[in-house]
Amino acid sequence: MKLLNIIVILFICNLHMKAQPQITEENKSQISEEKNYDYLNHNYNYLDENYKIIISNEKFNELLKVYELIPEQVQTYKDSLSVVLCGEFDKWSQRNRAQFRITYTWLRAGYHLWLTEAEAEKMGQKYGIKMPYQLSDYARHPELWNDEMKDFMKNLRARIYDETKNEAINKMDNKQLLNYALLENPDRQKDFEIVQKERSGNSVGCGKPNCCQTKGSTLEKCDDEKK
Repeated sequence: MKLLNIIVILFICNLHMKAQPQITEENKSQISEEKNYDYLNHNYNYLDENYKIIISNEKFNELLKVYELIPEQVQTYKDSLSVVLCGEFDKWSQRNRAQFRITYTWLRAGYHLWLTEAEAEKMGQKYGIKMPYQLSDYARHPELWNDEMKDFMKNLRARIYDETKNEAINKMDNKQLLNYALLENPDRQKDFEIVQKERSGNSVGCGKPNCCQTKGSTLEKCDDEKK
């Protein structure tokens, strides 16, 4: 019976593997192009230069209808932005990337860089950076750094090692390091615990530290930070 169960499991797994779509070179190229596109400097039809929504009620309601969205669920700027981006991009993946980068916060940038929200914003201003996502993106690309940023990132790596004692840190590239920094940031962990206590008894969220459903979560799943 045990052998039969194993055979059945292997058969199902084999069918599942065969059913997986093949990622072609063309698909890889399209994904790479989407990731590398500068959504923060896109020429938007329904957003001004500060990403304030500028769309008529008629057009907005039209988008709700065309994309079969539920009006009652549109409660916040982020909800409305999601609707507007439907009118800007053809693909959901592009809309998600654009929304992620537009709504990215200095708080989240600070979690990556082990800075306070105010310190992250001040750092952005120093480098002429307007949007929080651009600061995190800058930190991922050493070819763009000046000497001051090189020293900062070197010290950041040392701080994270001192906190975690994880030998693998020395082998991480900058993108991996910043993702690890986000997860291990002591302030983020404390903030998460506070949010969890505030939401105690609420069924929203799975309870994991990287739950994407938790209010105030700064760990939404996004390919932008898996590049």
